[in-house]
Amino acid sequence: MQASPYHALDEALSRLAEPPRQLWVALSGGLDSVCLLHAAQHWAKAHAVPLAACHVHHGLQAVAEEWVTFCEQLCSRWQIPLTVQRCQVARKGGESLEAVARRHRYQALYQTAEDVLLLAQHQDDQMETLFMQLLRGAGPEGLQGMASEQAVGTLRQLRPWLALPRQTLETYAQQHQLPWVEDPSNQDTRFDRNFWRQQLLPQLAQRYPAYRQTLTRSQWVQQDAAACLAELAEQDRVTVAEGEGLSVAALLALPAHRQRNLLRHQLCVRHQQRPPSWRWLEALREALQAVRPDALLQVSLPGAAGSVRVYRGVLYWVADFTPPREACDWVVQYGDTALPGWGGRVQVRATEQGGWPVAWLGQTLRIAPRQGGEVLKRHAKQPRQTLVKLWQAAGVPPWQRERTPLFHAEGHLVWVPGLGHDHTLQGAADMPGLEVVWRPD
Repeated sequence: MQASPYHALDEALSRLAEPPRQLWVALSGGLDSVCLLHAAQHWAKAHAVPLAACHVHHGLQAVAEEWVTFCEQLCSRWQIPLTVQRCQVARKGGESLEAVARRHRYQALYQTAEDVLLLAQHQDDQMETLFMQLLRGAGPEGLQGMASEQAVGTLRQLRPWLALPRQTLETYAQQHQLPWVEDPSNQDTRFDRNFWRQQLLPQLAQRYPAYRQTLTRSQWVQQDAAACLAELAEQDRVTVAEGEGLSVAALLALPAHRQRNLLRHQLCVRHQQRPPSWRWLEALREALQAVRPDALLQVSLPGAAGSVRVYRGVLYWVADFTPPREACDWVVQYGDTALPGWGGRVQVRATEQGGWPVAWLGQTLRIAPRQGGEVLKRHAKQPRQTLVKLWQAAGVPPWQRERTPLFHAEGHLVWVPGLGHDHTLQGAADMPGLEVVWRPD
């Protein structure tokens, strides 16, 4: 027997390993999310758990401000705190407008919500997702559909209504006389999801009335298959891993299907990238087979802000990075100093022995990007060495060199994180000093 919306919510929340401390509802103002906010309000009162809502304003439609007003009035009437997040939608690569809006929406929700985030997707949404993934050539991971429970950092994301058809929510809204707003773009069949919703799925339901239940069982099978593939990928990763990357030689020693599985897992699970296509994975495998052990390789992933790189026989995922063009000053002082443009921070601590001389406290160092030709004198009795030779000797990949801030004093390079510092910064071994460390984010 199908559960009511309230009982489905109650069951989902009761399955959590730890009881909710705070509930957040993603509120668009449409029927689904208004029903969820209504049910969550009653659950929160019954269990004495704080409840809040978040509305994301994309600014893509003329009526968007009206939706904000509706959500504000509804939450005011129900005495529920509301946060409105306004975001600028910017496309990446070949992303559709639907995909861009969804990406920005989730980013805004994750920045706002705490502990438990409730999303109102239902069984019909799940079916639309399944067919769209199928036509994209997705494998088990994509065909398992949206997850009913998912961890996003410390946030617990729940979709309690994936087993309920939209008709159940419409009945719930009518029973409780709930107001909601209609998104006019939902009727625009130029958008893929609307095309499925308005034209294809109704015809499918006429011919196969039980298709939702049948495909739900198929999704359970895909979930098991995806879990098995993820476990296999983790086992292979342990065998193939080399530092922060994967040994190319060990990777290519695996059967082809396990190579693709591991590469997909490495990109999607460990680096949170969109699933690559089978064709792209094959092209990457061919490139890895052709590359010389001592050669560099860079392969871009469409739509991603990064690329796969190979250095000294090890494969890495490297996020895009543009170092600051302008130099800046840093005063040597205790504590942490963030350098946002460099994606990290400098930590200064007291140490009982060694480190930088305490006399450097209060001195101003100049931080500058690499220009080329820099030299560092790490030992008083040895000649200066170029950074290129030092980096090569230390096995530092080229992209990491560009991300390394260089610290200068009175026009001389005195510290290169990861390589060392000028001999004048070496304090006495038996005297208190400063421990200075660069911490990338």
